[in-house]
Amino acid sequence: MEFNFAPIDACINSIGNAITVITGLTNLAGNRQVAELHVRLGDAHGLLATAKTEITALVDRNNALEAEVARLHQFAIDKDHYQLQDKGNGTYVYTLKAAMTAIEPAHDVCPRCFSRSVISILQFQRYFSRTKVVFCPECKTEFNYPTDLPSSLPIIMTKRSRWR
Repeated sequence: MEFNFAPIDACINSIGNAITVITGLTNLAGNRQVAELHVRLGDAHGLLATAKTEITALVDRNNALEAEVARLHQFAIDKDHYQLQDKGNGTYVYTLKAAMTAIEPAHDVCPRCFSRSVISILQFQRYFSRTKVVFCPECKTEFNYPTDLPSSLPIIMTKRSRWR
């Protein structure tokens, strides 16, 4: 949303010019009523400047909320492309529905982020103790998928992995 600040800016400038003129009159005439007008115009000038600052903040907040509504609207559309699936050993993730794999590659997304209306695709990290470890780049949660690796394969430890 755009806000037209031109009328407020023009008003601030006009009051500023009036203050300049009245300052000259006050110095010449020494009139108490002119001095009072000077003070009141100064107050109005300050109030208009404050109002402009507050309106700017409200416009920025409104723009942020509109962006969030658009993001949530898009998530409402995208969430229908996924279904909760058990990957084994009690590991549940959201998986792209089969009907959608013609449009984009099959992938899994983090259920924790999904519940916060964020679609974060899980990334392979390593194999550990005959499980495939994937993680969420958004919230850093790890998920262990059982694999069909033969038990004769050695377990390879990485720097980041630890015995469990």
